[in-house]
Amino acid sequence: MYDSSRDDISMEAEYANWEKPRLQKVKEQGRQPSGCDGTWSRYSRSLAVFAVCVALLCVLLLSFTVKQSVKLNSMTGERDRLQISYDNVSVERDQLQAERDQLQGERDQLQGERDQLQGERDQLHGERDQLQGERDQLHGERDQLQAERDELQEGSKMWNYTIQQGQKYFTTKRTSWNNAREECRSKGADLVIINSREEQVYISKMFTGEAWIGLHDTVQEGKWMWVDGTEVTTEFWWTGEPNNYDGKEDCTATGSKFAKAELITWADYPCETVLQAICEKRANI
Repeated sequence: MYDSSRDDISMEAEYANWEKPRLQKVKEQGRQPSGCDGTWSRYSRSLAVFAVCVALLCVLLLSFTVKQSVKLNSMTGERDRLQISYDNVSVERDQLQAERDQLQGERDQLQGERDQLQGERDQLHGERDQLQGERDQLHGERDQLQAERDELQEGSKMWNYTIQQGQKYFTTKRTSWNNAREECRSKGADLVIINSREEQVYISKMFTGEAWIGLHDTVQEGKWMWVDGTEVTTEFWWTGEPNNYDGKEDCTATGSKFAKAELITWADYPCETVLQAICEKRANI
C-alpha cells in the first residue's frame, strides 16, 4: 500500500537542506542597516512561509496525484475485469440463446410429431372400433351359423343309411306327435314308416330311447295306419300293446321303455306326449 506520510517527511528534509546554506550566507554578510532589518526579516519569514506552503501544496498535490493514479489504475483493472466478465456473460448469453432457439425448434418439431401421432392414434381408434364392430358382427354371424349347423346336424342325423326308398334321421327335440310330424315335414320328410323287419332292426340298433314313428289310429280307433295312408302290414308291438290306455292313446312310439326286448318295442301313447322322433325322407315325398 502506498504511504504518503513518508513522501511528506522526505520533502521537508530536502527543503531544510536547501534553506540551511542560504540562511548561513545571509548571516555571513552581516547585519543590514537597522531601518531595513525588520522589513527584511519579515520578508524572509513570509518568503519562508510561502515556500513551505508551496512545498506543502506540492506535496499534497503529488499525494493526491499519486492516490488518484493508484485509484485510476485500480478502477482500470476493475473495468478490465468487468469487461472480461461482460464479454463472458455475452458469450454465455449468445450460447444460451442459441440453445434456446434449438430447443424451441426441437419443441416445435416434437409438437408436430405429437399432433401427427395423436391424429394417427385417433384414426387407429376409429379403425379399431370399426374392426371391433365387424368382429362382433362376425361373432354374431358365426354363432348364428353354428346354431344353424347344430340344428341341421341334429335335424339330419343319421341320413347316411338308406333302406328301401327312404333316408332316416333321429331328432333330438322332444315334442308331441303332431309337432314332430310338422318338424319332419318342414325338412321335406315325414315320420318314419316301417314295413320290414330289416328296418326295425336297423332302427333298434341305430336309435335308442322312445321315439315317435308314423303310425296312428286317429282317423278310426283300432285301425292303425301310416302317415302316407297305408295300413300297417308288419307290426312290432310289445306284449299288451296297443291298449289304448284310458282311451287316449292314438299314436305310436318305438323303443318303449316298458319293452323287454330289442326288436318288439312298439307301444301306443297319447299323442300329446313329448318324445323324440324318427323322420324319414322318401323319394316320393
